Amino acid sequence: MDACSSCSEWQAGMDLMEEMVAAKIDCWSDPWYDHQVQAGSPLDCFKHSVLTCLLEHMAKDRSPFTYVDTHGGRGLYDLTSRETSEFQNHLYGVSHMIEAADASQNHLPQPIVTYMSCLRRVNPGGSALRYYLGSPALAMQWLRPQDKAVVFEVSPPVHSVLQ
Repeated sequence: MDACSSCSEWQAGMDLMEEMVAAKIDCWSDPWYDHQVQAGSPLDCFKHSVLTCLLEHMAKDRSPFTYVDTHGGRGLYDLTSRETSEFQNHLYGVSHMIEAADASQNHLPQPIVTYMSCLRRVNPGGSALRYYLGSPALAMQWLRPQDKAVVFEVSPPVHSVLQ
């Protein structure tokens, strides 16, 4: 949340968390995190909603910025893959969020509406979500020619796949 504080968006991050908890999109206590398994989980959706809020704020300023991700993962996830479908965490996160967004008819915070729009763009045709954007792919939606991205992945299995 230091990033929220440094760009004066701390309250927006806290408001977003409260609204997600009120919508029963909560799962903050799970310390185990595997990108493939957690893709679309409630925790991932919260992280991406805050990231959307921050990136929207940063892109409004004409100054260049650098997006740094220390645990970038694969970037795009297939929610029908064996790894994601085994635990089906996306059913409690992004699928629930999409349903809530559709039911709310624009009563959600703008970062969530924008985040949902990004996900729908990679899943054309109005069908159920199959592809889920990881943080680096989501961040690319806001990077301009003057901006930079530096993405790391420290997990040896994921790193070997990315090479």
